[in-house]
Amino acid sequence: MKSMIAIIFPWSLFMTIHKPVEATICLMLQISILGWIPAAGWAVYILYRDKIA
Repeated sequence: MKSMIAIIFPWSLFMTIHKPVEATICLMLQISILGWIPAAGWAVYILYRDKIA
């Protein structure tokens, strides 16, 4: 479930793990279409690096 959140709404994943600064940066990336792909990749990377899933 969290992997879908990381792809669709990357910034919300950072909010669920209590990282508001990263969430703000990710939201700024997600606003543009070109930035959304790196934001989703970053969120998925953090998700599996920290083994949150």
